[in-house]
Amino acid sequence: YPNVSNKFVDEWWKMMDKFGTVPDALTCFVDSCRRLKPMTIEENVAFLERDFIIAKKLGLTHARIGPPAWIIEHAIPVAEKHGIWMGWEIHSPMALKSEVIDWIYKQAEKHPNVIGFNPDMGIFQKYPRPFDRELKIRAGTLTRETAMFIEGEYRKGEDKAEVASKVKGMNPKPGDTAYVDAVYRAGANCQNPKDLIPLLPYSKNIHGKC
Repeated sequence: YPNVSNKFVDEWWKMMDKFGTVPDALTCFVDSCRRLKPMTIEENVAFLERDFIIAKKLGLTHARIGPPAWIIEHAIPVAEKHGIWMGWEIHSPMALKSEVIDWIYKQAEKHPNVIGFNPDMGIFQKYPRPFDRELKIRAGTLTRETAMFIEGEYRKGEDKAEVASKVKGMNPKPGDTAYVDAVYRAGANCQNPKDLIPLLPYSKNIHGKC
């Protein structure tokens, strides 16, 4: 990548047939700092078009795109030319209600087959990820018993200050104390699922999370 050979394309389609899978979406985040400086509009559009061409070779008709949002308007004709639908990823801490979302919604109304939304289910995260906790425990910066205590108190709705005070009396590591903030911050950007409903007609791809 980005020099996708014919051999790779042939192998790709053989794998699709072997495993009974269907190509769907390619991540096409515009790399605005690739050259250690913001890319121009023309450079950004060319960057996307290169990915769109690759996507078509691989049978991918959806593109998951990200910032900068201002490039979308300029990329619409190119996406339309290549038969690609662009899904703006709504990723935490992005809000479902914002000026950017409103603007993309208007673009989706005008170009429903070219632009829409790709909701990342991380926007509904209410609790800390166990993966992050386990990494800290393995690194020796977090005590398992203390971590589970903090998470348990958070789930019960206990006051953060009170939990922090109790943790101080548990002979904590610096990571234990910091984990109070991490846990209570986990759901700070949790969105209301009802706010996603108006965007669903313009959402053709979803980034799921386990």
